[in-house]
Amino acid sequence: MNQKDQNPYPQLALRLGKDSRMLVGDFDTGSSKTFLSYEWLVDNELIQGKTLFSSFKMIGGRGLFHAAFVILDAQLIAGDTVTGVSSIQVYAVRDWDHCQFSNGMRWALFGRDILRMFGASVEIDGRTGETRITTQNWQTFEIEVANLFRSRGLSVQRDYNLDGNQVDIFLSEKTRSGKELRTIVECKFHRKPVGNQYVRNLSNLFEFAKSAKLAEHAILVSSSGFSKDARLVAASADIGLVEIDDLRAKASPSFSQLVVANHEQKKTTSKSAFIIMPFSSEFQDIYMLGIRETLAKHGFACRRVDEVEFNGRIMDQIRDMIQMSDIIVSEVSEPNPNVYYELGIAHATGKDVILCTRNVRDIPFDIRDLNHIVYNNIMELREKLSKRIETLVIPVDDIK
Repeated sequence: MNQKDQNPYPQLALRLGKDSRMLVGDFDTGSSKTFLSYEWLVDNELIQGKTLFSSFKMIGGRGLFHAAFVILDAQLIAGDTVTGVSSIQVYAVRDWDHCQFSNGMRWALFGRDILRMFGASVEIDGRTGETRITTQNWQTFEIEVANLFRSRGLSVQRDYNLDGNQVDIFLSEKTRSGKELRTIVECKFHRKPVGNQYVRNLSNLFEFAKSAKLAEHAILVSSSGFSKDARLVAASADIGLVEIDDLRAKASPSFSQLVVANHEQKKTTSKSAFIIMPFSSEFQDIYMLGIRETLAKHGFACRRVDEVEFNGRIMDQIRDMIQMSDIIVSEVSEPNPNVYYELGIAHATGKDVILCTRNVRDIPFDIRDLNHIVYNNIMELREKLSKRIETLVIPVDDIK
Protein backbone atom coordinates (compact mmCIF):
# COMPACT_ATOMS: atom_id res chain seq x y z
CA MET A 1 0.00 0.00 0.00
CA ASN A 2 1.26 3.47 -0.87
CA GLN A 3 2.39 5.59 2.06
CA LYS A 4 -0.13 8.27 1.17
CA ASP A 5 -2.95 5.71 1.40
CA GLN A 6 -1.97 5.03 5.01
CA ASN A 7 -2.37 8.66 6.07
CA PRO A 8 -4.23 8.98 9.40
CA TYR A 9 -5.55 12.50 8.80
CA PRO A 10 -9.11 13.23 7.63
CA GLN A 11 -9.41 13.85 3.90
CA LEU A 12 -10.77 17.12 2.50
CA ALA A 13 -10.87 18.42 -1.06
CA LEU A 14 -11.03 21.67 -3.01
CA ARG A 15 -13.02 22.15 -6.18
CA LEU A 16 -11.03 24.68 -8.22
CA GLY A 17 -11.47 26.50 -11.51
CA LYS A 18 -14.22 26.57 -14.12
CA ASP A 19 -13.59 22.92 -14.94
CA SER A 20 -14.08 21.94 -11.29
CA ARG A 21 -10.67 20.34 -10.86
CA MET A 22 -10.61 18.32 -7.64
CA LEU A 23 -7.60 18.71 -5.35
CA VAL A 24 -7.54 16.16 -2.54
CA GLY A 25 -5.58 16.78 0.65
CA ASP A 26 -5.32 16.14 4.37
CA PHE A 27 -6.56 18.24 7.28
CA ASP A 28 -4.09 18.62 10.15
CA THR A 29 -5.14 20.55 13.29
CA GLY A 30 -1.46 21.08 14.07
CA SER A 31 -0.97 23.27 11.01
CA SER A 32 -2.18 26.88 10.98
CA LYS A 33 -1.65 27.43 7.22
CA THR A 34 -2.84 25.68 4.06
CA PHE A 35 -0.31 24.44 1.47
CA LEU A 36 -1.05 23.15 -2.05
CA SER A 37 1.19 21.47 -4.60
CA TYR A 38 2.49 24.05 -7.08
CA GLU A 39 3.12 21.36 -9.67
CA TRP A 40 -0.45 20.09 -9.38
CA LEU A 41 -1.83 23.62 -9.84
CA VAL A 42 0.36 24.18 -12.91
CA ASP A 43 -0.51 20.81 -14.47
CA ASN A 44 -4.20 21.62 -14.09
CA GLU A 45 -3.71 25.11 -15.56
CA LEU A 46 -4.84 26.87 -12.38
CA ILE A 47 -1.64 28.93 -12.11
CA GLN A 48 -0.20 30.78 -15.08
CA GLY A 49 2.74 33.09 -15.67
CA LYS A 50 5.77 33.72 -13.50
CA THR A 51 5.53 32.94 -9.81
CA LEU A 52 7.59 34.55 -7.06
CA PHE A 53 8.69 32.00 -4.47
CA SER A 54 9.86 32.61 -0.91
CA SER A 55 11.74 30.27 1.42
CA PHE A 56 10.04 28.89 4.55
CA LYS A 57 10.91 26.57 7.39
CA MET A 58 8.23 24.88 9.46
CA ILE A 59 8.76 24.66 13.21
CA GLY A 60 10.36 21.30 13.85
CA GLY A 61 10.57 20.67 10.10
CA ARG A 62 13.47 19.33 8.12
CA GLY A 63 15.18 21.90 5.89
CA LEU A 64 13.61 24.66 3.83
CA PHE A 65 10.73 24.56 1.38
CA HIS A 66 9.78 27.13 -1.27
CA ALA A 67 6.25 28.45 -1.71
CA ALA A 68 4.32 31.24 -3.42
CA PHE A 69 1.31 33.03 -1.96
CA VAL A 70 -1.67 32.61 -4.32
CA ILE A 71 -5.37 33.48 -4.32
CA LEU A 72 -7.88 31.01 -5.78
CA ASP A 73 -11.65 30.69 -6.02
CA ALA A 74 -12.67 27.36 -4.53
CA GLN A 75 -15.27 25.20 -2.82
CA LEU A 76 -14.39 23.06 0.19
CA ILE A 77 -15.61 19.45 0.16
CA ALA A 78 -15.82 16.86 2.95
CA GLY A 79 -17.65 13.61 2.29
CA ASP A 80 -20.83 14.50 0.42
CA THR A 81 -21.07 18.11 1.68
CA VAL A 82 -19.83 21.17 -0.22
CA THR A 83 -19.50 24.84 0.73
CA GLY A 84 -20.24 27.78 -1.51
CA VAL A 85 -17.51 29.38 -3.63
CA SER A 86 -15.02 31.48 -1.68
CA SER A 87 -11.80 33.31 -2.53
CA ILE A 88 -9.04 31.61 -0.51
CA GLN A 89 -5.43 32.61 0.18
CA VAL A 90 -2.99 29.69 0.29
CA TYR A 91 0.65 28.77 -0.31
CA ALA A 92 1.66 26.88 -3.46
CA VAL A 93 4.66 24.68 -2.53
CA ARG A 94 7.29 23.93 -5.17
CA ASP A 95 8.79 20.42 -5.48
CA TRP A 96 6.04 18.94 -3.36
CA ASP A 97 7.30 15.35 -3.76
CA HIS A 98 10.76 16.31 -2.48
CA CYS A 99 9.81 18.38 0.55
CA GLN A 100 8.53 17.42 3.96
CA PHE A 101 4.90 17.57 2.78
CA SER A 102 5.42 14.38 0.75
CA ASN A 103 5.76 12.37 3.97
CA GLY A 104 2.35 10.70 3.91
CA MET A 105 0.50 13.74 2.56
CA ARG A 106 -1.62 13.97 -0.56
CA TRP A 107 -1.40 16.99 -2.87
CA ALA A 108 -2.55 19.44 -0.19
CA LEU A 109 -2.14 20.04 3.52
CA PHE A 110 -5.13 21.89 4.94
CA GLY A 111 -4.44 23.94 8.06
CA ARG A 112 -6.83 25.55 10.50
CA ASP A 113 -7.07 28.70 8.38
CA ILE A 114 -9.08 26.81 5.73
CA LEU A 115 -12.05 26.72 8.12
CA ARG A 116 -11.84 30.45 8.75
CA MET A 117 -11.60 31.24 5.02
CA PHE A 118 -14.82 29.33 4.33
CA GLY A 119 -16.52 30.30 7.61
CA ALA A 120 -17.06 26.60 8.22
CA SER A 121 -16.42 23.78 10.66
CA VAL A 122 -15.46 20.23 9.75
CA GLU A 123 -17.01 17.37 11.68
CA ILE A 124 -16.21 13.69 11.73
CA ASP A 125 -18.61 10.97 12.86
CA GLY A 126 -16.80 8.94 15.51
CA ARG A 127 -18.77 5.81 14.65
CA THR A 128 -18.62 5.79 10.85
CA GLY A 129 -15.53 7.92 10.23
CA GLU A 130 -17.45 10.04 7.71
CA THR A 131 -16.56 13.71 7.44
CA ARG A 132 -18.89 16.60 6.67
CA ILE A 133 -18.80 20.39 6.58
CA THR A 134 -21.15 22.79 8.32
CA THR A 135 -21.15 26.55 8.03
CA GLN A 136 -20.06 27.72 11.44
CA ASN A 137 -22.32 29.90 13.55
CA TRP A 138 -22.38 30.86 17.21
CA GLN A 139 -23.93 27.53 18.19
CA THR A 140 -21.54 25.24 16.28
CA PHE A 141 -18.66 27.40 17.51
CA GLU A 142 -19.75 26.81 21.10
CA ILE A 143 -20.06 23.07 20.45
CA GLU A 144 -16.56 22.94 19.00
CA VAL A 145 -15.11 24.80 21.99
CA ALA A 146 -16.87 22.40 24.36
CA ASN A 147 -15.46 19.38 22.51
CA LEU A 148 -11.95 20.79 22.49
CA PHE A 149 -12.05 21.22 26.27
CA ARG A 150 -13.61 17.79 26.68
CA SER A 151 -10.76 16.23 24.67
CA ARG A 152 -8.36 17.45 27.37
CA GLY A 153 -10.09 15.35 30.01
CA LEU A 154 -12.27 18.06 31.55
CA SER A 155 -15.86 17.63 32.63
CA VAL A 156 -17.86 19.90 30.30
CA GLN A 157 -21.45 21.15 30.51
CA ARG A 158 -22.95 23.47 27.91
CA ASP A 159 -25.68 26.10 28.46
CA TYR A 160 -25.10 25.74 32.17
CA ASN A 161 -27.42 27.28 34.75
CA LEU A 162 -25.15 28.97 37.28
CA ASP A 163 -27.57 30.11 39.96
CA GLY A 164 -29.89 31.69 37.39
CA ASN A 165 -27.12 32.91 35.08
CA GLN A 166 -26.83 30.94 31.86
CA VAL A 167 -23.19 30.45 30.87
CA ASP A 168 -22.02 28.97 27.58
CA ILE A 169 -19.74 26.30 29.06
CA PHE A 170 -18.95 25.21 32.60
CA LEU A 171 -15.76 23.20 33.20
CA SER A 172 -14.73 21.19 36.20
CA GLU A 173 -11.62 19.16 36.95
CA LYS A 174 -10.02 17.61 40.01
CA THR A 175 -6.45 18.24 41.00
CA ARG A 176 -4.16 15.52 42.31
CA SER A 177 -4.98 16.66 45.83
CA GLY A 178 -8.68 16.05 45.16
CA LYS A 179 -9.68 19.71 44.99
CA GLU A 180 -12.28 20.60 42.36
CA LEU A 181 -11.52 23.55 40.07
CA ARG A 182 -14.49 25.09 38.27
CA THR A 183 -14.27 27.43 35.28
CA ILE A 184 -16.81 29.64 33.52
CA VAL A 185 -16.29 29.77 29.75
CA GLU A 186 -18.02 32.30 27.50
CA CYS A 187 -17.74 31.94 23.70
CA LYS A 188 -17.75 34.90 21.29
CA PHE A 189 -18.25 34.10 17.61
CA HIS A 190 -17.26 37.45 16.06
CA ARG A 191 -15.67 38.59 12.83
CA LYS A 192 -13.78 41.40 14.57
CA PRO A 193 -11.59 41.29 17.69
CA VAL A 194 -13.60 41.09 20.89
CA GLY A 195 -13.72 44.42 22.77
CA ASN A 196 -13.36 45.25 26.45
CA GLN A 197 -17.10 45.48 27.16
CA TYR A 198 -17.52 41.74 26.67
CA VAL A 199 -14.65 41.12 29.09
CA ARG A 200 -16.29 43.45 31.63
CA ASN A 201 -19.57 41.54 31.31
CA LEU A 202 -17.80 38.26 32.05
CA SER A 203 -15.89 39.93 34.89
CA ASN A 204 -19.16 40.93 36.58
CA LEU A 205 -20.45 37.38 36.33
CA PHE A 206 -17.14 35.99 37.55
CA GLU A 207 -17.13 38.26 40.61
CA PHE A 208 -20.60 37.01 41.50
CA ALA A 209 -19.54 33.38 40.99
CA LYS A 210 -16.45 33.79 43.17
CA SER A 211 -18.37 35.48 45.99
CA ALA A 212 -20.97 32.69 45.88
CA LYS A 213 -18.18 30.08 45.72
CA LEU A 214 -19.49 28.71 42.41
CA ALA A 215 -16.33 29.04 40.28
CA GLU A 216 -12.61 29.68 40.61
CA HIS A 217 -11.69 30.67 37.05
CA ALA A 218 -13.18 32.39 34.00
CA ILE A 219 -12.19 32.16 30.32
CA LEU A 220 -13.34 34.02 27.22
CA VAL A 221 -12.88 32.17 23.91
CA SER A 222 -12.94 34.21 20.70
CA SER A 223 -13.13 33.26 17.03
CA SER A 224 -11.39 36.51 16.01
CA GLY A 225 -8.91 37.54 18.70
CA PHE A 226 -9.10 40.40 21.21
CA SER A 227 -8.53 44.15 21.22
CA LYS A 228 -5.69 45.67 23.24
CA ASP A 229 -8.17 47.20 25.67
CA ALA A 230 -9.85 43.82 26.14
CA ARG A 231 -6.51 42.27 27.08
CA LEU A 232 -5.83 45.04 29.61
CA VAL A 233 -9.23 44.62 31.25
CA ALA A 234 -8.85 40.83 31.29
CA ALA A 235 -5.46 41.06 32.99
CA SER A 236 -6.83 43.25 35.77
CA ALA A 237 -9.95 41.08 36.21
CA ASP A 238 -8.06 37.76 36.16
CA ILE A 239 -9.96 36.62 33.06
CA GLY A 240 -8.24 34.17 30.71
CA LEU A 241 -8.40 35.06 26.99
CA VAL A 242 -8.13 32.20 24.50
CA GLU A 243 -8.23 32.35 20.70
CA ILE A 244 -9.92 29.40 19.03
CA ASP A 245 -6.91 28.71 16.79
CA ASP A 246 -4.72 28.26 19.88
CA LEU A 247 -7.27 25.88 21.35
CA ARG A 248 -7.44 23.90 18.11
CA ALA A 249 -3.66 23.74 17.88
CA LYS A 250 -3.54 21.84 21.15
CA ALA A 251 -5.80 19.13 19.73
CA SER A 252 -4.10 15.92 18.66
CA PRO A 253 -3.48 15.38 14.93
CA SER A 254 -6.02 12.56 14.94
CA PHE A 255 -8.74 15.23 14.78
CA SER A 256 -10.92 13.28 17.21
CA GLN A 257 -11.37 16.42 19.28
CA LEU A 258 -13.48 18.04 16.56
CA VAL A 259 -16.12 15.31 16.66
CA VAL A 260 -19.59 16.75 17.14
CA ALA A 261 -21.84 13.82 18.03
CA ASN A 262 -25.56 14.15 17.52
CA HIS A 263 -26.28 14.20 21.24
CA GLU A 264 -23.94 17.16 21.63
CA GLN A 265 -26.43 19.31 19.72
CA LYS A 266 -28.79 19.04 22.68
CA LYS A 267 -28.67 21.42 25.62
CA THR A 268 -27.20 20.02 28.80
CA THR A 269 -29.46 21.99 31.10
CA SER A 270 -33.07 20.90 31.46
CA LYS A 271 -34.77 24.30 31.58
CA SER A 272 -34.14 27.71 30.04
CA ALA A 273 -36.19 30.89 29.75
CA PHE A 274 -36.06 33.71 27.22
CA ILE A 275 -37.09 37.14 28.51
CA ILE A 276 -38.83 39.67 26.27
CA MET A 277 -38.97 43.19 27.70
CA PRO A 278 -37.68 46.75 27.24
CA PHE A 279 -33.99 47.23 28.05
CA SER A 280 -34.40 50.62 29.77
CA SER A 281 -32.89 51.16 33.23
CA GLU A 282 -36.29 51.52 34.94
CA PHE A 283 -36.98 47.85 34.17
CA GLN A 284 -33.62 46.57 35.46
CA ASP A 285 -34.83 45.73 38.99
CA ILE A 286 -37.95 44.12 37.57
CA TYR A 287 -35.76 41.92 35.41
CA MET A 288 -33.05 41.05 37.94
CA LEU A 289 -35.10 40.82 41.15
CA GLY A 290 -38.60 40.13 39.94
CA ILE A 291 -38.14 37.83 36.94
CA ARG A 292 -34.62 36.42 36.89
CA GLU A 293 -34.34 35.51 40.59
CA THR A 294 -37.79 33.92 40.58
CA LEU A 295 -37.02 31.79 37.54
CA ALA A 296 -33.66 30.77 39.02
CA LYS A 297 -35.42 29.38 42.11
CA HIS A 298 -37.42 27.13 39.78
CA GLY A 299 -34.28 25.90 38.00
CA PHE A 300 -34.42 28.13 34.92
CA ALA A 301 -31.45 29.85 33.34
CA CYS A 302 -32.51 33.22 31.87
CA ARG A 303 -31.31 35.23 28.90
CA ARG A 304 -32.30 38.42 27.15
CA VAL A 305 -31.06 39.12 23.67
CA ASP A 306 -29.03 42.12 24.88
CA GLU A 307 -26.95 39.74 27.03
CA VAL A 308 -25.79 37.65 24.08
CA GLU A 309 -23.04 38.65 21.63
CA PHE A 310 -23.32 37.43 18.05
CA ASN A 311 -22.75 38.16 14.37
CA GLY A 312 -25.43 38.38 11.72
CA ARG A 313 -29.05 39.57 11.91
CA ILE A 314 -30.49 40.20 15.35
CA MET A 315 -33.87 38.70 14.43
CA ASP A 316 -32.20 35.42 13.45
CA GLN A 317 -30.61 35.36 16.89
CA ILE A 318 -33.92 36.11 18.60
CA ARG A 319 -35.68 33.32 16.72
CA ASP A 320 -32.94 30.86 17.69
CA MET A 321 -33.10 31.83 21.36
CA ILE A 322 -36.90 31.60 21.46
CA GLN A 323 -36.83 28.22 19.74
CA MET A 324 -34.24 26.83 22.17
CA SER A 325 -36.01 28.09 25.31
CA ASP A 326 -38.50 26.07 27.33
CA ILE A 327 -40.66 29.02 28.31
CA ILE A 328 -40.96 32.70 27.44
CA VAL A 329 -41.59 35.51 29.93
CA SER A 330 -42.61 38.89 28.53
CA GLU A 331 -43.03 42.21 30.36
CA VAL A 332 -45.59 44.27 28.38
CA SER A 333 -46.32 47.23 30.69
CA GLU A 334 -45.19 49.73 28.06
CA PRO A 335 -46.21 49.68 24.39
CA ASN A 336 -42.99 48.65 22.64
CA PRO A 337 -42.88 47.52 18.98
CA ASN A 338 -39.80 45.33 19.52
CA VAL A 339 -41.41 43.56 22.47
CA TYR A 340 -44.61 42.91 20.50
CA TYR A 341 -42.67 41.64 17.49
CA GLU A 342 -40.69 39.16 19.59
CA LEU A 343 -43.86 38.17 21.42
CA GLY A 344 -45.51 37.33 18.09
CA ILE A 345 -42.61 35.04 17.19
CA ALA A 346 -42.86 33.35 20.59
CA HIS A 347 -46.57 32.67 20.20
CA ALA A 348 -46.01 31.28 16.72
CA THR A 349 -43.64 28.63 18.11
CA GLY A 350 -46.31 27.29 20.46
CA LYS A 351 -44.08 27.81 23.51
CA ASP A 352 -45.52 28.56 26.95
CA VAL A 353 -45.58 32.37 27.23
CA ILE A 354 -46.08 34.20 30.55
CA LEU A 355 -47.22 37.83 30.19
CA CYS A 356 -46.57 40.37 32.96
CA THR A 357 -47.85 43.94 33.21
CA ARG A 358 -48.25 46.83 35.66
CA ASN A 359 -50.81 48.59 33.47
CA VAL A 360 -53.96 46.71 32.39
CA ARG A 361 -55.41 49.72 30.54
CA ASP A 362 -52.64 49.83 27.92
CA ILE A 363 -52.76 46.16 26.90
CA PRO A 364 -53.22 46.08 23.10
CA PHE A 365 -56.40 44.58 21.71
CA ASP A 366 -54.49 41.70 20.05
CA ILE A 367 -53.29 40.25 23.37
CA ARG A 368 -55.96 41.61 25.73
CA ASP A 369 -57.79 38.28 25.91
CA LEU A 370 -54.62 36.46 27.06
CA ASN A 371 -54.00 35.80 30.72
CA HIS A 372 -51.62 38.38 32.23
CA ILE A 373 -49.86 38.56 35.57
CA VAL A 374 -50.87 41.99 36.87
CA TYR A 375 -48.58 43.34 39.61
CA ASN A 376 -47.99 46.56 41.51
CA ASN A 377 -44.50 45.91 42.89
CA ILE A 378 -41.60 43.47 42.59
CA MET A 379 -42.66 41.34 45.58
CA GLU A 380 -46.09 40.82 44.06
CA LEU A 381 -44.51 39.96 40.71
CA ARG A 382 -42.24 37.37 42.34
CA GLU A 383 -45.14 35.70 44.14
CA LYS A 384 -47.48 35.57 41.15
CA LEU A 385 -44.77 34.54 38.69
CA SER A 386 -43.70 31.71 40.98
CA LYS A 387 -47.25 30.38 41.16
CA ARG A 388 -47.67 30.61 37.39
CA ILE A 389 -44.45 28.71 36.74
CA GLU A 390 -45.62 25.92 39.04
CA THR A 391 -48.74 25.48 36.93
CA LEU A 392 -46.77 25.30 33.68
CA VAL A 393 -43.77 23.15 34.52
CA ILE A 394 -43.85 19.49 35.56
CA PRO A 395 -40.56 18.39 37.13
CA VAL A 396 -38.96 15.59 35.13
CA ASP A 397 -38.60 13.42 38.26
CA ASP A 398 -42.39 13.48 38.79
CA ILE A 399 -43.22 12.07 35.35
CA LYS A 400 -44.08 8.38 35.61
